[in-house]
Amino acid sequence: MSFLRSLGWTVDKVEQRLPVVKTTRDCFGFIDVLAIRVGDPGVLAVQATTEAHLAERVRKVKAEGRAKDWLACGNRIEVHGWARQSRGGRRTFWEPTIVSFDPV
Repeated sequence: MSFLRSLGWTVDKVEQRLPVVKTTRDCFGFIDVLAIRVGDPGVLAVQATTEAHLAERVRKVKAEGRAKDWLACGNRIEVHGWARQSRGGRRTFWEPTIVSFDPV
């Protein structure tokens, strides 16, 4: 969420932790984080994962019918696949690979 905040987005986590069944539940079946930014139309929905699971999460979003409805309402979806990176032997940092779904 700090990544989006650094880009000027107002962000809130909407994924729910369900401790009784030891799992999480995504909002509408695909949203971990919602974000808005003045000047950007609609609401940005983000599915966050590791880079190793990026393709799997992209398939999950494509298979979710409510994601199509979300886009049809003029909103956007991004899947952020995070991986630890290093450049030239310097300290490591986390960097996202972002797959975007634009409104229809």
